[in-house]
Amino acid sequence: MKKSISFIAIYGLLIFVLSYSNALAGQPSGWKAGISRAVITPVEPIWLAGYASRTHPSDGVLADLWVKVLAIEDAKGKKAVLITSDLLGFPKKMSDR
Repeated sequence: MKKSISFIAIYGLLIFVLSYSNALAGQPSGWKAGISRAVITPVEPIWLAGYASRTHPSDGVLADLWVKVLAIEDAKGKKAVLITSDLLGFPKKMSDR
């Protein structure tokens, strides 16, 4: 839970600072931002990457796995999306899409 709170706080603060600095300059900010998150913890045991010496799939959940997204658009319409995930990697086909 701490990670998700810090993620929202950091990016919320970033958008606030950018908007406030434009307001001080007498310019409308025009910035847009959106955030979202989702739990992606598997419901059944899976083989975990990074545990080469394991001889069995996962056997419980210590903490949920999350995916989080920040989408921003500046006043000129330029867009950027930042995606974070509690995974080691994505298949090429998924990341290309």
